[in-house]
Amino acid sequence: MKHRKISLTLFALTFGIALPTTSFAQVGPRVPSACANALQGRIAWDYQNNTTWSPANIERLCAGSGDDQPAQCFQRVLHGGIDFGGGVRWEWENAINLCQGTRNAAITVACFQGVVGTGRPWREAISTCGAAHGRPLPPGVQQGVSVGVAVAVPVPPPVAPPADPMMQCRTALEGRVAWDYQNSTTWSPTNIERLCRNGTGDQPAQCFQRVMHGGIDFVGGARWEWQNAINLCQETRNAAVTVACFQGAVSTGRPWREAIETCSRARGTPIAPPAVQPGVPVQQMQPVAQPVVPPPVVGFFRQDDQPSVYFWYAPNLYCHVQNEDQMAAYGGFSQVRVVPRLATGQQTGDCGWTNGFFRRSNAPEVFRLSGSVPSRFNLGENICHVVNEAQMAAFGGFAQVRVVNPTSDLGRGRGAVTECSNP
Repeated sequence: MKHRKISLTLFALTFGIALPTTSFAQVGPRVPSACANALQGRIAWDYQNNTTWSPANIERLCAGSGDDQPAQCFQRVLHGGIDFGGGVRWEWENAINLCQGTRNAAITVACFQGVVGTGRPWREAISTCGAAHGRPLPPGVQQGVSVGVAVAVPVPPPVAPPADPMMQCRTALEGRVAWDYQNSTTWSPTNIERLCRNGTGDQPAQCFQRVMHGGIDFVGGARWEWQNAINLCQETRNAAVTVACFQGAVSTGRPWREAIETCSRARGTPIAPPAVQPGVPVQQMQPVAQPVVPPPVVGFFRQDDQPSVYFWYAPNLYCHVQNEDQMAAYGGFSQVRVVPRLATGQQTGDCGWTNGFFRRSNAPEVFRLSGSVPSRFNLGENICHVVNEAQMAAFGGFAQVRVVNPTSDLGRGRGAVTECSNP
C-alpha cells in the first residue's frame, strides 16, 4: 500500500495531475510574502489612512508575485497622483485590478499612463496593462481580452507617457504652502486638483501663496478664507495678472465676490477693453494707476505675529489698547482685524477709556468717566471719584461698575480727577 501511494505521487508530479489535498497532513502557516509585508500596516488602501488590509485583498493583489512590486504599484496609483482621465482619487478596487500580480510596478504604471494619454478609457487601460503583469507589451501588439488569450491587434507606435500636467503646481503646494493660518501644509488631493488643474506650471500655487499670505486686502481685511483664495486662483496661467486684476477691481469699489468671479474667469489673461461699435469714436484709453493701499479706517488692528492691539481713531493716528479689560470696554476682540503688517502712522500712546464706571481690582475707589466729545466709542474728557455708596446707588448701583486691571490708566486723555457731583 505504501509503495502504491508513492507511485501515485510520482505519477501525479510527473504529469502535472493535482491530487486531493485531504490525503496529506496539513502544512504549517504560510509565511507572509514581501508584498504582504509591504502592505499590511504600511500602505493605506483608502483615503482615510486605513492600513489594515483584508487577507483576501492582499491575496488578490499579491497573487503570483515574489516581491513587493504589486504593493509599490498600488501605492503609486492610489496615492501618487496618477490621473485616470477624470481625476486622481481612485477606487481601491480599480487600483488592485491594475496592479495585481505585477512583476514591475513602474512598467505597469507607465503602461496605464501611456494608454489613457492616447485618449482611451481608463477601464480599457486597466484591462490592457493589468493583464500584462508588468511585462512590456510586444511592439505593435496589445493584450486581447475578449477571447482570453494574447492576440495580435494593430496599435499605434508606443508613445512616452505624458508628464503629469499638475506635478509642478502640486510640488509647489504640498508641504510648502499652508492652506490656512495654522501652518497646515498637508493638502487634500481634491483641493490640489481644484486649484491646479488647467493652470500653467506653478502659477496657481504662486497665486494662492500671494493671496493667502501676502497681505492682499479684499477691503474687509487680509485674512482670507482658503476657499475664496482657491476660487480666485484656480486654473490661472499668470499669478501676477490674476492678483493685479483682483486688486484693481476692488480698488474701484466693486465687491470682492464680483472681483473674484471676474478675475478667476480670466485665468491670468489680461482682460481686454470692451469692443467699440462701428462708427462710434474710440475714446482714448486712460492709463490705470497702480492700486494704492488705503489708509486704515477707524477701528482696531493687530499684526498677526504680535499680541498688541491698536486703535486707529483718525487717519494716520492710533493708540495702544492698554489691556484686555479696556478692549472689552470697547466692545471685545471680535472687532479686531488681524493684518500681516500694520500701516504706518503716528502712535499717540495708550488709549483712553470709554465713558462709564470703573474700579481697579486692587482698590475700592470707583471712578466715573464722562463727557460729550463726539465719538463712535463714547469717549469723553471728564473723570471724577464717586464719594460714597449712597452716591453710587443714585448713579444706578454697583452692578454697572467694571473691575479692571490694576495697571489701568483710567485718567488717560482726561482732565484732573475731581469728586463726583450728585446726579
